[in-house]
Amino acid sequence: DIIAHVGTNLSNGLSADDHFFDIYHEDIISEMVENGYTGKKGKGGFYRVKTDEDGHVMKDKSGKPMKEVKDLQTGEYRDFKPSKHFKMRINDFAKFFDDKNDAAKFAWPVLRDTLLYVLDHAEEIAFDVQSVDDAMKSGYNWKWGPFELIDQFGVDWFTQRVKEDGLDVPELLKKAGAQSFYRNRAVTDKQTGEKSRIPEVMSFDGSYSRVYHEEGVIKLSEMTMGRKPLLENESARLWDIGDGVVCVEFTSKMNSLDPLVLKMINDSIKLVSDSDQYTSMVIHNEGPKFSVGANLGLIDVFNKVADNKLTRALGLSKFLKGKVEAFVEDLVYSGQAVFKAMREAPFPIVGAPMGQPQNVAFGGGAEVLLHCDAVQSGPEQVIGLVEAGVGLLPAWGGSTRYLERSQEAGGPYKGPMQSFIRAAMAIADPMNATGTNAQDSKKKLWLREHDGISMNPERVLGDAKAKAMAMVDGYEPPKPATFHLPGMGGKSAVRMNADKMYLREDDPNKGVNHVDVGVVDRIADVLSGGEYLELDDVEAGHVAKHEEYLADQIKQKPKGAIGINPSLELTESRMLQLERDNFMTLFRTDETKDRIGHMIAKNRPLRESAPDPRPDAQSIRDAFGDGARLQRRSPDGKPLSGNDAKRLDGMAKTTSRALWLAKTLKLM
Repeated sequence: DIIAHVGTNLSNGLSADDHFFDIYHEDIISEMVENGYTGKKGKGGFYRVKTDEDGHVMKDKSGKPMKEVKDLQTGEYRDFKPSKHFKMRINDFAKFFDDKNDAAKFAWPVLRDTLLYVLDHAEEIAFDVQSVDDAMKSGYNWKWGPFELIDQFGVDWFTQRVKEDGLDVPELLKKAGAQSFYRNRAVTDKQTGEKSRIPEVMSFDGSYSRVYHEEGVIKLSEMTMGRKPLLENESARLWDIGDGVVCVEFTSKMNSLDPLVLKMINDSIKLVSDSDQYTSMVIHNEGPKFSVGANLGLIDVFNKVADNKLTRALGLSKFLKGKVEAFVEDLVYSGQAVFKAMREAPFPIVGAPMGQPQNVAFGGGAEVLLHCDAVQSGPEQVIGLVEAGVGLLPAWGGSTRYLERSQEAGGPYKGPMQSFIRAAMAIADPMNATGTNAQDSKKKLWLREHDGISMNPERVLGDAKAKAMAMVDGYEPPKPATFHLPGMGGKSAVRMNADKMYLREDDPNKGVNHVDVGVVDRIADVLSGGEYLELDDVEAGHVAKHEEYLADQIKQKPKGAIGINPSLELTESRMLQLERDNFMTLFRTDETKDRIGHMIAKNRPLRESAPDPRPDAQSIRDAFGDGARLQRRSPDGKPLSGNDAKRLDGMAKTTSRALWLAKTLKLM
């Protein structure tokens, strides 16, 4: 229906010989709108969901809704058949368009004529080249504007192809000549001698001027162009963005988090803490994903190297699997320590996800935001802890932070059992608990009331920087949280709900299957505070009050433990230890390794069919035994130093070598 409105506006305003009338088929659009096919908000559009005679959505074998597509020749809908061209990754546009496949034959004249139309009419409808590009990116969600797209093709190549097609070359294209519409001009600061680059755009007369932005718009890519970062490794950088503010930028594939990223955050906190020049930090990147979470691909590669036909034949599998588990255990602890250091740093840290459509902060990416003092998000940011889908649980402090927010939320969730249940459901059922946009993320506690939302994603960094600067005066880091939790009573409640869903024998694509039963139980163990408090727990700082009294009580118990209950005031050290113990319990299972491998290979969660015979829920839980009981270690809220820092540095170097090898062998 928007196309119909725009079409009417253009039909009334353009001259009769305008090329628009050669391509706009008003009858097709009008008929669809009249019949209620107005897009997703209506019955569908050129595509629609397939339904049966009773109006029920039809699904394929994997449980996904089936689609139909409008046949432009008959006007009827037919079954949608996936095309290999939809998932093509084009790195060389010239090579693609010079190909003779159907996609290239269709795409070239469409794009060519669109760009030629822009070139012919740009001076009539806009002040400059950049205005056209900005309008198409902001208003139509194009990745590149028309002139940026021509630069992607190459001005020379595009001009030559137009000539080969026997078409006139527009005057504006001639002015660009062998250059490009955008360029980066090298400059040197006369006082400091520092070299950088200035982004420039061609004017309609062929001259160049600096790319401009509205007041408050800051682009990290332009600000840092040609400059050296303060710190840098293969997965992250630290930039000086002025006014005493630094910016941590993730640069890994899909901004996934690995030891290199953790080391960058750790080193950045040290740098700012020890500096008189810097006062605050922003965590931001311009990627289409803020972060997809921990680099599972790296872990999957390690798992495959440790356990395969060759390592088993050589008798090395058990040894190498132990090495991988030790690496992962250290990685979990290091992540907890670095994120806690973020939260308790002596300066404000603001998370700044762009929040453009389909931008996600999943798993570890969500944990980064949960540990920031504040978040300034774009409008469409998706946030959630999705680890349950790969057979794990959030263990970089994410479970603890979300539980804290659940406690603070109050209202109907006030009280140990209520806040526990809310947190358990959010982490065990990420499909329903994930925030689908910034406003939804506030409702679901991923963002707080004082977190900001910039309706224009291009303003996120500027707004986040201003927020960080405003927080500097009088800043005090938050105090560590404490928790009153239900213990075994809470676990029993979750087990009862999980058992009901498991016994229903739902479709494994949407219900609780045998693997989920175990995962949910481990999540419940963390968020309920565990079942028992033992003497070494008290000595490790797991309770905030009455330590001596509790130690005496434990010594008098036959089993050397007392049950967790709401009267105990548990510390963050307790919660982080439970996260690590239960994470490693799950990680050591073949089911979780299979889920990780499937996610990497297929980019969707593995939903296992029930084994035959189908195990009962209690036997699934019994298979875990008492679970892992790792070394009692408590992050102190400061950046890693000493042996812990050396260990993280070693993991970062291992990761660097692994990434190089995986890239060389095309394993990732």
